[in-house]
Amino acid sequence: MNKVKIITFRIFHLVLLIIMVLPIIMSCGNNQDDNSSSSEIVFEDSRVAAICISNFDKNNDLKLTRAEAAIVTSLGTLFQGTSIKSFNELQYFIGLSEIGDRAFYNCADLNSLVIPNNVTRIGEQAFYGCKSLRKLIIPQSVMFIGKQAFEGCNVELIFDRYEHEAIDTADTVAADTVANDTVANDTVAE
Repeated sequence: MNKVKIITFRIFHLVLLIIMVLPIIMSCGNNQDDNSSSSEIVFEDSRVAAICISNFDKNNDLKLTRAEAAIVTSLGTLFQGTSIKSFNELQYFIGLSEIGDRAFYNCADLNSLVIPNNVTRIGEQAFYGCKSLRKLIIPQSVMFIGKQAFEGCNVELIFDRYEHEAIDTADTVAADTVANDTVANDTVAE
């Protein structure tokens, strides 16, 4: 009977030790704040990851950090015509001041994207033919939308604006889009 008590006692202490030490072990090497600039971006879409890493990975470690994304100033047409599906990680590309002309042209499978808050311009045909894109929040910082920026899309544009702010549009199609789509935070002035 003493052997049973000793074994039970040892098992109890082993379980207690595991409960106390396991959180310490799990946190080892994980000292980075998830919001730090050195945090690696985990991409939802492997195609987006491949394009971003091959073009913007400055230290060639086959990863993209928030710091590396933050210094990107242009996407060019790297994504044009690709079969990407989501690019919510675009929000970390805070060095972008615009979504350039034809940046996501004919990305027919693109259904999710987050525009960084400092983008001021959406270029001509930027999302032309993105027929899977259903909802897009246009940040308050956007002051210009180019011709045919959302042509061929069935997208609900949600404008994060205040009543006194207006968007300059390059053509009447874009102006109609601004006037008729959902508006967050009151309305968009025409």
